[in-house]
Amino acid sequence: MFWQSVIGGLKCLTFWQTYVAGLLYLTIVLLPMAALGKFMERSSKAEAGGCLGVLLMPLFQMFGTYVFVLTLAPIILGVADRPNAIWVFPWQLAVTSPLIALKILGVMVLIVLCLAFIPILSGIASLYTLALGGTVMIFVVLLAYRFAPYLHATDISFMPSFFFIVGILLVSGASFLLATISVTLVSLALKREEIGQIVAIPLGSVFGFVPVFIYGSWLGLQIKSLPGFQ
Repeated sequence: MFWQSVIGGLKCLTFWQTYVAGLLYLTIVLLPMAALGKFMERSSKAEAGGCLGVLLMPLFQMFGTYVFVLTLAPIILGVADRPNAIWVFPWQLAVTSPLIALKILGVMVLIVLCLAFIPILSGIASLYTLALGGTVMIFVVLLAYRFAPYLHATDISFMPSFFFIVGILLVSGASFLLATISVTLVSLALKREEIGQIVAIPLGSVFGFVPVFIYGSWLGLQIKSLPGFQ
C-alpha cells in the first residue's frame, strides 16, 4: 500500500487547485509577518518585533496548514471520481462547528509546543508538516464518520508503521529536491534568475506538503476498502 499511497499523494501535484491553495497558504503565513515587520519598523521596536515574529510564525504556519489541508481534503483523500477543492470548508467549519475547529487548532498548538521542546524533530521540516497536516486529515476522516456512520471509518488505522513514516519522509525529500533542481535548470536555461525565485516560493510551499498528500492518500485507500464505501 506504500507505493499506492505515494502515487496517490503525488497526483495531488497535478491539480491546479493545489497551487492556488499554496499561494493562499503563503498569504496567510507571510502577510501578517510582513505587516508586523512594517509596524515594528515604524515604531522603532525592530528587536521586539523580531522576537514576536519568531513566536508567531509557527502559529501562522499552523493556521495556514489548517486552511490548506481542509481546502484540499477531497483531492488529498482521492475518494471521489472528480475531486475538487472546497474553498469555503475551513471557514464554514469555523462558523457552523466552532468547537470542532477549536479542537483541531488546539491539537495543532499542542503539537507545535511539543515539537518546540524536541529540536531534533522540529528541525525536520517534512515531519513537522506531516504532524500538523496529518492531524487535520484525521479530523476530516472523523468528520466523515460523523456524517456517514455507515462507512465504519473508526475501523481505519491512523498511525502508519515507523518504516512507512520514514518512507514518506524520504520520498518527500526526494520530490522536493527534484523540484528545486527543475526550477534551477529552467531559470538557468532562460537566463532569468528572477523567474526561478518567483516560481520557487509557491512551488516550495506546495512540495512541502507532499508528506501530507501521501498520508492522506493512505487514509483514502483505507476508506475505499471499507464495506460501506461505494
